[in-house]
Amino acid sequence: MIRYTNPPREMREFNVNGTVNNLYCYPIKGLSAQSLEAVSLVQGEGFPSDRVYGLVRPKSGFDPENPKPLPKTKFLMLAREEALSLIDTNFDNETGTLMIRSDQQSAYFDITTKSGCASASWFLSDFLGISPKLQPTLYSSKPHRFTDVSVVSAAMMNSVSLINLDSVNYLSEQIGHPVEPARFRGNILFSGLAPFSELDLVGKLIEIGEVRLKVGQFYASQLP
Repeated sequence: MIRYTNPPREMREFNVNGTVNNLYCYPIKGLSAQSLEAVSLVQGEGFPSDRVYGLVRPKSGFDPENPKPLPKTKFLMLAREEALSLIDTNFDNETGTLMIRSDQQSAYFDITTKSGCASASWFLSDFLGISPKLQPTLYSSKPHRFTDVSVVSAAMMNSVSLINLDSVNYLSEQIGHPVEPARFRGNILFSGLAPFSELDLVGKLIEIGEVRLKVGQFYASQLP
């Protein structure tokens, strides 16, 4: 259940209750979503298992010993490497194993090790046709997260993204073409609020279960 916390007078005519439909994390930035049944959020720590790994391009300036936020263009991503849509990936958080599956083959990598990360990077580069000199490096620098909510604020990199499914459905109706909510790569997908009424929540607090979140705003083009 989602509800406003102490909505101002001008918002009291709005439907103030919503329902959480789906929870997703993206363990490796740019790769497959993974559905979750439930999560426990801790203040300042972001969404569990979300974007804890990133496939960093060469000469990106990323330092794993002193990680800083970087623009999404510094990483492999669907917007540039469209062939990523042809593979499925799954990360087992308990074993540290990354599974990569295409129509032709499946491969498994222990990405808790440098050699496993290097092998996974090579496998993806070979699949995508990336030359060795442009091969990305798979990094994890916990507690750093590879989101791109704000490239100037490490704290904002721990933001949780919410998508209003009613807004997505309304957009589909207006353009006469289906829009998949998955393309927005959000963590919490909800329904029950009027289309785009979530814009009225910017700067305010909402409650989801026992958690309070302060709502900010960023655009679909910025989503990791």
